[in-house]
Amino acid sequence: MQLSAKKILKIFEIIGNVEGSKEIADLLQTTHSAVEAWKRRDKIPDKYLSLFAQKYNIPTDFFAKNEEDIFCLHEKKVMELREEQDPIYHSFQRALIVSRMKSKEDEFENLLDKFYKENKNN
Repeated sequence: MQLSAKKILKIFEIIGNVEGSKEIADLLQTTHSAVEAWKRRDKIPDKYLSLFAQKYNIPTDFFAKNEEDIFCLHEKKVMELREEQDPIYHSFQRALIVSRMKSKEDEFENLLDKFYKENKNN
């Protein structure tokens, strides 16, 4: 089952960092009365769904998903944010970067040695 207009408008508020019909209208370059009409009809024109999706780099079929799919996407995003804020995660990321740098350093030393050996004979 597709999301209701009320739930989609709530998503607009959260993602667009706006509050209420007036701010949603400003965000989508339409009128407050148009947004209120969408609520009454429980239908948001595809034009505005596409505009919002494009503005926030959301797949155009996102609003056709059911609540369970969106909840799963939301949970995944929450977990990603938790990982980004977790000090252990950051420590791991730093260790990974250092190990990659060490690998590049070793690779550079090997190339340098090879270069000297090749040019020493010339």
